[in-house]
Amino acid sequence: MKTIARISMILLVIAFIGIICDGCSSGGGGNKVIYGTNSGTGTGTGTGTGTGTGTGTVPPGGFSQFTDLGAPVAGHNVVTHMIVFNGTLFVSVSVFPLGEFGSAICKYDDPGFTTVLNKPSTQGLVRVREIDGKLFAPDSDPNGIVPGFVYVSDSTGTSWNSVTIPTGAHLFDILKSGSKIFLSGQDGAPGTGALWESTDGGGSFSVIGSRGPGRHKYMILYNNTILLVCNQVIVGIDPSTGGTGGSVPSGMSSFVCWRFREINGVLYAGGGEGSPHALRSDGGAAATIPGGLDNLYVWDFCELGGRIYAITDDGLYESTDNGVNFTQIIAAPDAGGKSVFAAIDLGGGALNPDAMGSLVVYNGSIYAGAVQNGHVYKVE
Repeated sequence: MKTIARISMILLVIAFIGIICDGCSSGGGGNKVIYGTNSGTGTGTGTGTGTGTGTGTVPPGGFSQFTDLGAPVAGHNVVTHMIVFNGTLFVSVSVFPLGEFGSAICKYDDPGFTTVLNKPSTQGLVRVREIDGKLFAPDSDPNGIVPGFVYVSDSTGTSWNSVTIPTGAHLFDILKSGSKIFLSGQDGAPGTGALWESTDGGGSFSVIGSRGPGRHKYMILYNNTILLVCNQVIVGIDPSTGGTGGSVPSGMSSFVCWRFREINGVLYAGGGEGSPHALRSDGGAAATIPGGLDNLYVWDFCELGGRIYAITDDGLYESTDNGVNFTQIIAAPDAGGKSVFAAIDLGGGALNPDAMGSLVVYNGSIYAGAVQNGHVYKVE
C-alpha cells in the first residue's frame, strides 16, 4: 500500500509540473512580439516570437558610429550621389554643385577610391543612374552654356563616352520607363525647363516639351507616373506620352524636393527648404511627415535588415516601423565647427538644393556621403 501511495503521489507531482510548464510556454500560440510584416494571429498568456497580423517592428540595428573613409577626391566637398553597380560602389563628388567647377565619379576600392570619370570643367554630376547595364550621368552645368552632355559608361563603369544634348544647358536626372529614357534639365541658355526623350537606348535625345520657367530637376518612376521636380513643385508625367498626367500623392505637389526614394512600395522625399522635413507616402496615399524628421534637412534614405535609415543634417536616423517614425542613432561628425552633413548656406536664408548628402547600402553595410568635407563614412 505504501508503494502504491508513493507512486500516486509522484504521478500527481508530474502532472502538476506539466500544467505549470504549459502556462509558461515561450513558443508560438502565446502573446507575440511581432518582428517585420507577418501573417496570422495568436492568443494566450505565453510570450515569445510567432506570427501576427499587420506591420510590426524590427529590433534596432545596433549601429553606433561613423567610420571616416576619407574624401574620394581632395577638394571635392559634396558627395551628391552613390550607387552600387555590378557589385562595386560608385561615388559622385563635386567641389560645389552648380557653383564651382570640378566634378568626378569614383569607385571604391577598399580601402581607397579610384577616379573613373574626371570633369574639371563641370559644376556637377548630381545623379548617376543604372540603365540597361550601364551608368548614366547627366552633366548638370557644363560652364552654364550649351551644348550639354550625358556621360555613359561601359558595363564595368570604368570607361565612359558622352552623348551630346545640343540645347541642354543644365541636365539633372535620368530614368527609364518601358522602352524610353527620360532626361530632365534646362533647354537653352537662358532657357526653360524641359524633358528630353530617347527611344534608342540613350544614343540620342529629343526635347518633348517645355514646361515653363525654372529647371526641371529630380525624378522617380512611382506607381506608373514620373514624379518630376519642376520649378519647385512636383508634377506628374505620363511616361507613355511624356505629357502631364498621372497621380502625385496628396500633400506632395507643392513640396520643394531634392531627393526621392522608393523603399518597399513606400515613397520618401527629402526637401522643404525654408521649413525642412521629409514626406512619406505609402502606396500613393496622402503624404505625411515621418515622426522625428520634422525641422531637419533630410538628404536621403535606404533600407537594411527591415529598418529604414535617413541621413539628415545632424546625423543618422533609424526607423524600426517601416518609416513611420524615426529616432536619431548616431550624431553627425564635426567639420570646422559644423556637421559634415550640414546644408550649404547661400545667404539670405537660402541653401544650395543641389548639394545634398547621400546614403547607400553596399556589401551589407550603410555608407553616407557628406556635404561639407566630401568624405564617405561607413556606418558601424
